[in-house]
Amino acid sequence: MIRRPPRSTLFPYTTLFRSIRIVGRGSLAGIPFVTIFLVGLVIAATIFVSRTVTGRHVVATGANERMSRLSGVAIDRARVGTYVACSLLAVIAGVFFAGSVGYVDRFIGRGSDLDSIAAAVLGGASFAGGEGSFIHAAGGALLIAALLRDRKSTRLNSSHIPLSRMPSSA
Repeated sequence: MIRRPPRSTLFPYTTLFRSIRIVGRGSLAGIPFVTIFLVGLVIAATIFVSRTVTGRHVVATGANERMSRLSGVAIDRARVGTYVACSLLAVIAGVFFAGSVGYVDRFIGRGSDLDSIAAAVLGGASFAGGEGSFIHAAGGALLIAALLRDRKSTRLNSSHIPLSRMPSSA
C-alpha cells in the first residue's frame, strides 16, 4: 500500500475561512475594517501610554532602563507585558494581512518587516527607545503605504523593485 504524504505538504498554501476574508477585505460605510481597527488602536494606545501608570512605566523602561529600575518600576513586568502586546498585535496583523490576500503561505510577509521599521523611523521613533508616538508612527505607516501603492500603480519593471520585494520562487 502506498502512503500519501499529509495534505499540508501537497499544497503550498491553504485557503481561508470566509470570515477571515471578510475581516481582511470588508468595509463598514466604505471604510475598510483594517483602517477602523488601526484608528481605534492608535487612540487606545495613545491614551494607555499617556494616561495610565503602567503606560508611563513602559515608556520609562524604554527610555532608560537603569533609571526606571532605580525609581522602583517593575521592569520585568513592563517588558513581558510589552512583548505579549507586541505578539498579540502581530497575530492580529497576520489575520488582517492573510484576509486581504486570501490565503496563507509561509512566505507571504517576506520583505515587509523593513517597511514597519521604516514607518516607525519616519514617524520619529528612536532606535535607542523612549521617543516617538503612536500617531506619528501611524503617519509614517501611511507614508510608506502611499509610496508602495504609487510604485505598484506606476507598474515599474522588476529591475526597479528591491530584491526584498521580488517574489520567491521557492
